[in-house]
Amino acid sequence: MLRRIADVLDVPISDFYRREAASLGDRPSAAECEVLLTTFLRIEDADARSRIIKLIRDHSTA
Repeated sequence: MLRRIADVLDVPISDFYRREAASLGDRPSAAECEVLLTTFLRIEDADARSRIIKLIRDHSTA
């Protein structure tokens, strides 16, 4: 599951294991990723999850 989320966010899976709180510039911090993941996992509606993934992809600069 974590691999799929990393792929959707277009980040290396290792980003989810960072523990430092230092600024990463334009990259999300480990804390931000954790909040995103734990919140996303609580969404029961599959259509809502799909819309959120689309939203993230649409706003991606990659």
